[in-house]
Amino acid sequence: RDAYKEDLTPETGQALMGDADSWLFFTEGKVAMSYGDMSMTNQAVEKGIDVGITGQPVITPGYQMNTHIYGMGYGITKASKNPDLAWEFVKMTATVIPLKLVGAKEYGEATAGIPCYTPIAEQYIKESNNPYLEDAQKMIARYKAPVFVPDFYAGSTVIWEEINTRVIEGGEDLATVVASSMELCQSAVDDMWEQWDSLK
Repeated sequence: RDAYKEDLTPETGQALMGDADSWLFFTEGKVAMSYGDMSMTNQAVEKGIDVGITGQPVITPGYQMNTHIYGMGYGITKASKNPDLAWEFVKMTATVIPLKLVGAKEYGEATAGIPCYTPIAEQYIKESNNPYLEDAQKMIARYKAPVFVPDFYAGSTVIWEEINTRVIEGGEDLATVVASSMELCQSAVDDMWEQWDSLK
């Protein structure tokens, strides 16, 4: 609830989210390195810190897969009453809206939001005049998925799939669906480790 206060700052927001320990020390000049995203880079620049971005430190010379990427997006459920309109909205969020938010403090660059649609991403970076976005895109371009990596989302993804199909689309009771999904979540985690063991 507190995260929706109008006077919320990046620092107080991160404190609520539990990131204050490393990020605030970094912005105060007490530590030399911190994990983060593009919004944190921009905040550091605003505080007068000479900052750069790079991949995670590695011990293997020449190792290039030390970048972390993730994305967020919209989906359209089967139960949507206006799927065509929903699709137009999804397209708008990936094409029109990002270019209207170039340089915005609350959105866009402030939330690390390089658009996922490549032609728009290139235009967005060019119009932003933000060198860190260009650096970030270069790191994204060199990313290669490893042979196997335990997905910490996999254990909870099942719940969201069940909620989407059984609660949102089917109208079932939420608590009942979540409770019945626990075994499916454990099964997903077990499957991942079976895959891992098979690679040894």
